[in-house]
Amino acid sequence: NIKAEVDSGMAKLLDLTRANNIAISLKAFNDFTFRSLAETINDLDPDTKIVGERVHFIPNLLPTPKEIAAVKKYKGDDDKLITAELFFRQLISIKRIEDKVQVMRTMSTFEEQAEEVRAGFKTMQQVCAQVMNSEKLIQILELILNVGNLMNEGTLDGGVEAFRFDSLPKLSQTKSADGKTTVLDYIIKMVIEKGERDTLFLTDEFPDMQESCRLSINDLKSDLNTLRNDYKLCKAELSSLKRDQSSKKKSASSLPKKAKDQGEAGPDPRKALFAAIKSRGSQADAKPKAPPDPRQALFAAIKSKKDNTNAQEESIESNITYTPGVGKLQSFVDHSKSVLSFTEQDQDAAVRACKGLAIYCGEEGGEGSVSTLLQVLSDFAASLENGVKKYDERIERERRAKKKQQDKMPRKNKEKENEPNAPPKSTRQMLKASSLQPHVGLMKNSPRRDAKNELLNAIKDQGTERKTRPSSAQENPRQAPLRRDAKNELLDAIKDR
Repeated sequence: NIKAEVDSGMAKLLDLTRANNIAISLKAFNDFTFRSLAETINDLDPDTKIVGERVHFIPNLLPTPKEIAAVKKYKGDDDKLITAELFFRQLISIKRIEDKVQVMRTMSTFEEQAEEVRAGFKTMQQVCAQVMNSEKLIQILELILNVGNLMNEGTLDGGVEAFRFDSLPKLSQTKSADGKTTVLDYIIKMVIEKGERDTLFLTDEFPDMQESCRLSINDLKSDLNTLRNDYKLCKAELSSLKRDQSSKKKSASSLPKKAKDQGEAGPDPRKALFAAIKSRGSQADAKPKAPPDPRQALFAAIKSKKDNTNAQEESIESNITYTPGVGKLQSFVDHSKSVLSFTEQDQDAAVRACKGLAIYCGEEGGEGSVSTLLQVLSDFAASLENGVKKYDERIERERRAKKKQQDKMPRKNKEKENEPNAPPKSTRQMLKASSLQPHVGLMKNSPRRDAKNELLNAIKDQGTERKTRPSSAQENPRQAPLRRDAKNELLDAIKDR
């Protein structure tokens, strides 16, 4: 218990709350002693034991300058120190500890972060190409322009040749006189009735639109700058580590002693300068060849001495064996350099694509305006699909209402409504068709003529006529009425039928 330790006459170098938090975080490193953990940090975790979340815990374990000063100032025994103070005592001897911890984090996360940035740049490049190559978008925008000019005909806003993309959201806000139908609803209805329903589904041509709306070209560029800075830090720490370990090697081994003669130590620049001046003065009267230039002799001597010094340092450095952490960092720097180069190429391609889209859409602001533009297009594509859904729901409601109205009609009226080529309702009567005749039968109120009855009536009339006719009719056939022929009556009845 830290509080009990503090109350029992401990050194009290750290704030109690701070010391408690450090002790809790150190539980994630129970597989290390304080000394081994400090050595691992100092050599950049050569065996990659600190991975995952533990890499992100370490920055919170580092002492502040004030805490370092307090720990360095303490000259007492370790028995008086609590857990956090003991750990800090192992860290205060590490040079550039903050940089080393950052380098460890960079080596652990650089590859993943670079892949995310590259994927973002590629997504921006692809969605810009998708928008500029969309035929459906062109058709929709042309229709919107024509509708807008029709609505504004005769005004100053009519007859325009283009409009800004930030005007697209207004299509779902401008309503007709009924207060229900919007301009967007009207456009959707026109497109569907023309049989071009698929044109309204822009998301089919913008599959990466939703993902691109979560990205910003400026944020991606900032992430790339962070990767560059992390790479530079790793490269600088690599040089510092090599220099530190080289200096220890030099101090441990004897450096090459100064050569006794000029051939071993290299030419002295001052002697070379004096010799050149003397040679030039002694040959002034003879006028043979051009005398040597003292400046050239001086520069040559300086260069020769520098080359000898570099050769000596390279010889010493080639004999130095660096720690495993230096070798690990060297491999990382070499690999991350190529990864960074590929990421920068993806950035250049994405920036060109975004600038091209801004010009294509007539927007100002260059690549910085593309994020807003893509968001507007994404919302507009969603509005179109919602409008199509709304149109389908309205059509379905109308169909159900019509069906419900038909269900309420009497069955006889429903048959009349569904009968093809039916006569007007006011004069129409139910007609009956004969099974032997292709034409319809008689009207309902017309009496049906029976051939048998017609024949009997004709015979009966003929008999009656014979009884009642006077004899004078036979004597004067011209004045007698014509006799009804039963056969003809039968034929007429059949014909009428």
